Amino acid sequence: MTQNSKWREFEKLITLVEHHLGPMGAVVRSPDHIADKVTGQPREVDASIRYQVGSVPILITIECRDRVSTEDVTWIEQLISKRDSIGASATVAVSATGFSGPAKEKAKAHGIETRVLKEVSDEAIRNWAEHLQLVVVRGRFNIVRTSVRLKPIGDHSEPSPEQDVLSQLAKGDVEYRFIRRTADNQLIGIGDLLRESEPEGVTVGQTLDTPLTVRVPPKSSVLIPLKTSFSRLFEDVAINAGPAEQAFKWEFAAGEASISTEHGPAEVESIEVQFSVVQQSLPLNVGRLLSYEGDDGRIAHVEERELDIGDGRVLRTMSSGRSGGDETA
Repeated sequence: MTQNSKWREFEKLITLVEHHLGPMGAVVRSPDHIADKVTGQPREVDASIRYQVGSVPILITIECRDRVSTEDVTWIEQLISKRDSIGASATVAVSATGFSGPAKEKAKAHGIETRVLKEVSDEAIRNWAEHLQLVVVRGRFNIVRTSVRLKPIGDHSEPSPEQDVLSQLAKGDVEYRFIRRTADNQLIGIGDLLRESEPEGVTVGQTLDTPLTVRVPPKSSVLIPLKTSFSRLFEDVAINAGPAEQAFKWEFAAGEASISTEHGPAEVESIEVQFSVVQQSLPLNVGRLLSYEGDDGRIAHVEERELDIGDGRVLRTMSSGRSGGDETA
């Protein structure tokens, strides 16, 4: 990993930590650009946290450094000037290696928060991991049977989709597009029908590109459902209870859609699909444990976990717990 990418990962880590420790409803951006009050030019900060206290907007900026040497007073002086120039309510300086004595004194005198992120021992990992169990729920499905009812074509009272279509349907690919929609002459498939039937404004589960943030009490567990485009398939399906059958039927209006047959296009009357659906819970792997500290002692533990969810995709989650308080998954 290059120094540049390593620094960026460090920056992302700090942003997630501050987000977990911040108030509910806070908006976190990393990086962020904030206008200078004097020049009007955008000033980049490693991360920002915005939230509202009554009618007062609060802006907290986070600046990160991942260097070998201890941070000295020069960086703190730069941050004091930058904070005042952009009108931040507070600035948090985060270092992987710590701060010198004069740097701490300067920061304290001018209201700059200092934090240190450092790895702790394997024993601490084991001890802390006992207090929180994270489980990811993964849903899988396959098509058991597809039935297509077509309108008669001439003398053919019961036309059947052409052989190529039948062969593809037998493979159970939900994204195979074989239905010609008359309105726009586009091909659609079972996957498209499922997506179109999803309830409007409903988001089920958690997308892979969104940080997972779930607050749970200590010594408890939480289930994290991953968002799927086909959430209706998993309605009322018990977790870890074996495969369940789900059947869906779509009726088509006259002239709405057609399917290719050996005798030409035939209008679709209905399509019925039977699915086999299963939901399984998978424990997340325990990763490295980090201790996030201020000058007056430990602020929080932060644990990184990775879970291979198949198809070459790895889900990365972070868990944090304040000393003596709740834990966050």
